[in-house]
Amino acid sequence: MTEDAAVPTGPGPAGTEPPSTEPPSAEPTGTAAPGAAEIAGRLRLVLADLNRRLRAQDRPTDLTPSRLSALAIIVANGPMKIGELAAQMTVSAPTVSQLIDVLQDQGLIIRDQDARDRRVSRVRASPTGLAVLEDLRKRATGLLAERIGRLPADQRTALADALPALEALAGFDRQAPPQDR
Repeated sequence: MTEDAAVPTGPGPAGTEPPSTEPPSAEPTGTAAPGAAEIAGRLRLVLADLNRRLRAQDRPTDLTPSRLSALAIIVANGPMKIGELAAQMTVSAPTVSQLIDVLQDQGLIIRDQDARDRRVSRVRASPTGLAVLEDLRKRATGLLAERIGRLPADQRTALADALPALEALAGFDRQAPPQDR
């Protein structure tokens, strides 16, 4: 058999085509990639469930989700006016004022008068508030790390590979320090 004879030039035996020299495609034929709406729906459900599980952990019973959210925003942004906090939380200023009163009574925040305008007050986290929030974050991260650790290696790798896309989706700038992760 000559070298030329080893290279098929036409249909093979019984009318079959010669083997393709193209690399196999990454996706099996007939399997379409999931659409954005399907991914969004599944991702929303997973994130909601994870968020519920993380919030249900041992958080102080008097620190409701809205109070915790207010404290986290204050810690992430530093001293801020009540109106700024209300805008970030997308709630009314009177609602935030009530949250601030409770957080102040619990010793988690400090209310200071603005140095330039004595009619304006700014709120900032107290050392106790910082410690409470840091403890909750450590526990939530530990719980999540434990759950991730129970996944098979290939799923942990897939999760790690998906992080840049998830971070982009959330709007995180990898160059800027995270405010509240």
